[in-house]
Amino acid sequence: MRKIILFFLLFLLPIFFSFAEKFEYKYVAGTKYRILSEVDEDVYLNDIFSHNAKMLNKISVEVLEAENGSGLMSATLDLSERITGIYSTYEVTEKYESIFRQDRLGYTTVDKKYFIPMARNIPAFPDYHLDPGDKWSGKGEEVHDFRKGFNILNPYAFPVSVDYQYLGKDETGLYDLISIKYSVDHETNFPRINNANYFHLSRITGSTNQIMKWDNKKGRAFSYSEEFVFVFELLTGETMKFTGIAKAEVIEAEELDKDKIAEEVKKSIKDFGIEDVHVEKIDEGIKIIFEDLQFLPDSAKLASKEDEKLSKIIEILRNNPNHDLLIIGHTALAGTAEGRKTLSIQRAKAVAEYILAAEARTEKQIMIQGKGADEPVAPNSTDEGRKKNRRVEIIILEN
Repeated sequence: MRKIILFFLLFLLPIFFSFAEKFEYKYVAGTKYRILSEVDEDVYLNDIFSHNAKMLNKISVEVLEAENGSGLMSATLDLSERITGIYSTYEVTEKYESIFRQDRLGYTTVDKKYFIPMARNIPAFPDYHLDPGDKWSGKGEEVHDFRKGFNILNPYAFPVSVDYQYLGKDETGLYDLISIKYSVDHETNFPRINNANYFHLSRITGSTNQIMKWDNKKGRAFSYSEEFVFVFELLTGETMKFTGIAKAEVIEAEELDKDKIAEEVKKSIKDFGIEDVHVEKIDEGIKIIFEDLQFLPDSAKLASKEDEKLSKIIEILRNNPNHDLLIIGHTALAGTAEGRKTLSIQRAKAVAEYILAAEARTEKQIMIQGKGADEPVAPNSTDEGRKKNRRVEIIILEN
């Protein structure tokens, strides 16, 4: 009972000491920021618990153009799922890119080919002042990626009716609390596919309950927390239920001086005498390439002789502690495609765990990805070419 009382006090007290506010987006050209989202989700098959999934999602946003508060945005979303081991790391499972426009009240215009934003016109505001306790409603849209499992190749969108309430200031007085709720009851009408590898989704039901902290000075969300439950009903009568909590926070992007940092990294590599390591400037940031990083045969266990090399690289990474890392594993063309992909992920994970053990980054600052032999940089027909293709890359991320 005490917790319930405290919960209500948290949201009722600000209402008594808040004043009318007008909410709108206030985009400024050139602004860059990141959104870090965490999801803790339980999955049930036919109401029987299947597994728990923990996801870390990173969205990088840049305002390309701005006028009267509206903005033209470029966004990249990296979806990653937690892998357990000596240390927990997050594997990138999907990457999305999009360009879209959002007006000052929150209404989004985006080409149908883009999957993100996955929640559109949410939140959207009325064009008048709101007092604490005021309610309004709006039409939003959910967008889903059903390519895997359902073989729906294009972004799948459906409308939702959203209920809002302005709750007043939070306990700090810096942010405005907004309640966002909506339910889903949608029939998909997907065409039936005669393929046993695909599910046949017939209906989506569920609901979400969010509390958003709005930064009215900057004209954008600061953070949100969410409770959700969604059920996918199949034509067979089977169900898949997803229930859990999510939270997200906006993080100001620290500018990465690529020219300066690339030269500093190159100089450090030369001063340390590290061999078979190269540096490149790329769109995402600074890429450090380890050619022929040695592992035990057919294994993801690092050879002991690589300790010195990696310890020196870690000292270099400590010079830019606020920038996240993406670690990508590659293999030469040997074995099966599935085996190569698995091995490349495991080797990227081994490097990530080495960095985590040295406390050069936190778990939320590292994501890994395995490319198998899909991106060779040299022919696989020679020993030298295979050596170059068996590589691990560490990218110091721009945003």
